[in-house]
Order: sequence, then C-alpha cells, then structure tokens
Amino acid sequence: MFYTLNDVFNQSIADEFSANLNAEDYEARILYGIRIEKNLKTKKVIIHNTTIGGDFYKEITSEQYEVFSKKGWRLAVFVLCLSNYRRKLDMVEHNIKREVNSRKNAKHIQNLKSARERIMCSFTKVTKKINLIIKQTNND
Repeated sequence: MFYTLNDVFNQSIADEFSANLNAEDYEARILYGIRIEKNLKTKKVIIHNTTIGGDFYKEITSEQYEVFSKKGWRLAVFVLCLSNYRRKLDMVEHNIKREVNSRKNAKHIQNLKSARERIMCSFTKVTKKINLIIKQTNND
C-alpha cells in the first residue's frame, strides 16, 4: 500500500496517542519525537525529526519520507524512533569508551551506563510495538 503525505497526516490526527500541537496557521501532531505539520494556507505537509538538528527541528530525509509512504504514520514513526535510539546508543557507547580511556571518572561512567540501559529498554518497547503491528497486519 502507498500513502500520500495527506493520508499520513490524517492518520496522525486519528492517532489517539499523537499529541496535538495545533497553532493559528498550522495543524501539527507529534509522537515519539516525530512531528508532522500541515500549513493551513499552503496545505503543505512536512515531517520533522525533533531529536536531531539542535535549536531547529530537522526535516526528515527523502528516504525517510519513503518509509512514511510505505508504512503509514504509526509504523514509520516507530521505525524512525528506533533509528534515533540507535544513534543515541552509538553516542553513549562512544562517550563510555572515551571516558574509560581518559579520565576514568567512575560516577560519569556509571551515569553513561544507566543512560545506555534506559535507551535499550525504550528500544525493546518500541520493537515489541512494531512486531505487534506487523502481526496484526498479517492477521487481517
């Protein structure tokens, strides 16, 4: 199945777990750090990944837009969420190695390990949700 950006936007509105971020000139929803916005004047739909980009939200890549067109709102959000978790895990792993090979601050290393554990738990929860969606889709 192929979804247009308007289809994906409508799915986000219907999704009871998506937070409403509507403003005067746009409608928007957010779920797991993925924000979808529809400009009320131009009707253009844009998707942002709020976990990267610093002070400004970064628009997703064309490859990531393809994921939304193939999988729809909820499943694509989970796929991008896992990608975000992988990136965060890589950063934490890098910081652990750097700390172990330099200052060897035990408290900082323990904090990094705790962060890694939290991310791994979140990763597992989202993976289970993806598997549940896939299972339900296959049963329909």
